[in-house]
This record gives sequence, C-alpha cells and structure tokens, in this order.
Amino acid sequence: MLSVAAAVGTREGLSSEEFEVARNAESHDPKIAQALRFAKRMVENHGHVEASEVAALHEAGYGDEEIVELIGAIALNLFRNYFNLAVQTEIDFPLIRVTEPLPKAAAR
Repeated sequence: MLSVAAAVGTREGLSSEEFEVARNAESHDPKIAQALRFAKRMVENHGHVEASEVAALHEAGYGDEEIVELIGAIALNLFRNYFNLAVQTEIDFPLIRVTEPLPKAAAR
C-alpha cells in the first residue's frame, strides 16, 4: 500500500516532504492531520475508536458525510491490502518499505 500511496500521491502533486509527514499520520494542515490521526487509530484499534475521536473530526471541520467517507476509505484500503496479501499480488510500483524514505525518483 505504501508503494501505491507514494506513486499516486506524487502523481497528484504531493511533495516528498508532505508524503514523509503524512506517513507519520501528520500534516501541516490541521484538518488533514486530524483525519490522518483518526485513520491511524482506526487501523491500530481495529475500528474501535472513542466517541471523542469522532467529535474531534467534527471539531476539525468534518461533517457526518465526510466522516462516513473517511471510514469507508479506511475500510476499503484495509480490504485491498488484505486481498493483495492473500493472493500475493505482484507490486508493479517502485517498492517502498515502511522504514525507507520516499525514493528521489518519486519525489517532486
């Protein structure tokens, strides 16, 4: 998933600095940072989040529909990752490991 995120993110104009910050569930934009932290907690806690974490999304400016979309995107990405692991899908993007920085070729 990290390899796909890097390829798509850079294609969409995400700088290597923004990518590195986002990898750590942070952003210079407070609203995006809140969504990334929420996504991280969702994954780490297998969907179990406190009501206060959903309230924090509201406080950051997300509406109910956007929160539903965020949760759906998290679930879809988990499904895709599990599926690809199960069927051993060949990665056809430049491989990026969690412990490695974004390759210079992918950085803008």
